[in-house]
Amino acid sequence: MLINVPGISIVKSQAPPPIDPPPSNTIPPDALWIATDGTDSPSSGSESQPYQTPAYAFTQGSSGDTFAFKNGTYTSQLGSWEWSGDRVGTNQPPSGTSGDRTVIIAENPGGAIFDQSGADVCSFIDGQYIDVDGFKMINGGTYGVFNVSGSNNRLLNTGCGNGGTSTNSAQISCGGNNNLIEDCWVW
Repeated sequence: MLINVPGISIVKSQAPPPIDPPPSNTIPPDALWIATDGTDSPSSGSESQPYQTPAYAFTQGSSGDTFAFKNGTYTSQLGSWEWSGDRVGTNQPPSGTSGDRTVIIAENPGGAIFDQSGADVCSFIDGQYIDVDGFKMINGGTYGVFNVSGSNNRLLNTGCGNGGTSTNSAQISCGGNNNLIEDCWVW
């Protein structure tokens, strides 16, 4: 509809088109699946019978595997660390290789959320050739939200926010060698 006002033309448009849902990431058929309502048992891991926790799933996988996370809010950490004179990674995914990277991926970008409320440490990846893609990490406690360490790792398409109360904290921190943080956002 065109509305005429002297000196001004105003066009009233139709309702905006519906917003398409975010695309699903491409998940290989042999991926190991994790869901908030899954079960940590050796017979789990398929898309229809996923594991429940990343720590357990990582013990069932091997170098170069893909770990796919269904939509939901996870209250555990995606890898963690302990302080015993130096940072030591615990509950870590298996390292990949330069030709066969380990992939940790959200089924839908932003659909898998790691809410680390109450945790003193952040999610922490400390291996080699690991890709972390499509997550939302929030409420990281004293030391920030996410730390990429080790070497040749990539943090991709991930948002991190509401974390870190220490003066040494950061939303995303990166150590080690040849690590990449790409298309990520912080708040």
